[in-house]
Amino acid sequence: KSKEEGQKEASINGSKFNTKWYKPMDMLVVFTPLPVVSNFVTSLVDYIPAYSIVVLLSIVSILVVISYFLSKKVATNAIHTMEESEETVNSLLTTMEKEMDRQKSTQDELEAMSLMDELTGLHNRHGFMPLAEQYLKTLNRDNSIAYIFYADIDNVKQINNKYGHHEGDSVIKTVADILNDVFNKSDLVSKIGDDEFVVLPAGFTESDIKLINSRLQEKFDEINSAEGKDYTISISYGVAKYNSEDPCSIEDLLTQSEKLMYEQKKGKQNT
Repeated sequence: KSKEEGQKEASINGSKFNTKWYKPMDMLVVFTPLPVVSNFVTSLVDYIPAYSIVVLLSIVSILVVISYFLSKKVATNAIHTMEESEETVNSLLTTMEKEMDRQKSTQDELEAMSLMDELTGLHNRHGFMPLAEQYLKTLNRDNSIAYIFYADIDNVKQINNKYGHHEGDSVIKTVADILNDVFNKSDLVSKIGDDEFVVLPAGFTESDIKLINSRLQEKFDEINSAEGKDYTISISYGVAKYNSEDPCSIEDLLTQSEKLMYEQKKGKQNT
């Protein structure tokens, strides 16, 4: 072979040698770390014994179970707490309702008391006026008439001055009882002043008025003869007529009957 051919063959052979050498080097680069990793894992497993891993997994499992039961217990406690809170709220609502009912009842009682005279138990002026106004409206619808009595106790100031207000209160209470006895339960008997009374009888006629006058006189005569006091109990009163064909207010009707009452009282003083 010539020298050139020899060099060419040596070059080809070198080239083949390098190719064969390159592939094992690649494998060496790829697989060299594997023993290192394997040794690390092996050493780690050796460092942590197998039973430790089992224990660790057991602990984790126990913690999971405990967490589950704790969450369930918390949820149960929360439900119980909500139920207790609901019971507490319902109890408070019930208490509030009872208190509101009690306050309403108390308010109704106070309102009723404000419309009633404490001494006699009759309607006072505040209680009488709205009832009388409503009664007059009924008369206007029915085209009816009515009568109103305005009464004043005679000499009550002299009785108070001589015997004291306790005795005067006893006289006022006696007059209230007489009026309640003479008039019907359906009639509106009221005490609108210190010693002044108003009666709004239902369905009265002129003949009824005469009868009432007679019955009042009998009652006062009975009381005065039975009491044995050195004073007599009597009243002066005026009777005004209400006609729905010529209507007026309850205030005007009271003024008319009061004027007639003073005329009667003045006539007694002049005799």
